[in-house]
Amino acid sequence: MILTKEEKNRIEIIQAVIEGKIDVDDAAKLLLLSQRQVYRLLAKVQQGDISSVLHGNKQRVAPNKFADKFWDTILLLVAERYQGINDRHLQEILKREHRIEVGRESLRKRLRSQGFAPKRKRRKKKYRQRRERKAAFGLMLQIDASPHDWLEGRGEILTLVGARDDATGFVWCRFEESETTRAYMALMREIFISHGLCFSLYSDRHSIFHSPREATVIEQLNNQRPLTQFGRAMSELG
Repeated sequence: MILTKEEKNRIEIIQAVIEGKIDVDDAAKLLLLSQRQVYRLLAKVQQGDISSVLHGNKQRVAPNKFADKFWDTILLLVAERYQGINDRHLQEILKREHRIEVGRESLRKRLRSQGFAPKRKRRKKKYRQRRERKAAFGLMLQIDASPHDWLEGRGEILTLVGARDDATGFVWCRFEESETTRAYMALMREIFISHGLCFSLYSDRHSIFHSPREATVIEQLNNQRPLTQFGRAMSELG
């Protein structure tokens, strides 16, 4: 057994106490222990247990020694059999096929640190050309609604139903209980009376604007899409 300088010093001090060269009080000061601890060491040494003088971890195996073997096993499996598998799938395979349980985040960090790249590469962002605004006021209105605590707790939750002119950014809006056909009808009435009819409307895929039903035979023959109540009203207005 290889002893450190500190451990050799501890043995010499305890031996000096046993031989009567120094007393327990001096030994306690030299070892930075209490007198009770020194007496315990003396009793164990006199019983032949010299290991009690050594550091508590002297005979223990370092915990990371097992951890290193654990990760060496995983990395070897990845290198030989499981390259190109994403981290989540690899975690499941290790548990199912090899009875190795490991956290996905720990697995990810270890693989990246050892140079195993992730399966999914970051995709390049697709270039999307920004649509040009319409050339004149009234050519297109964007319509939508937003439910929110607009009164900041001082009243009920309301829905702001609004329209925005695409060319100028001019906005019309009104508060309603919810996003309904009647709410949009009322908004359109205000806009059309005050500013005239717009040329087109731009909306999301809400069922108020786009009917989910299949086109009838007559609609198919006339190459027409099914219209909602709001759609029919706008169509009649041109």
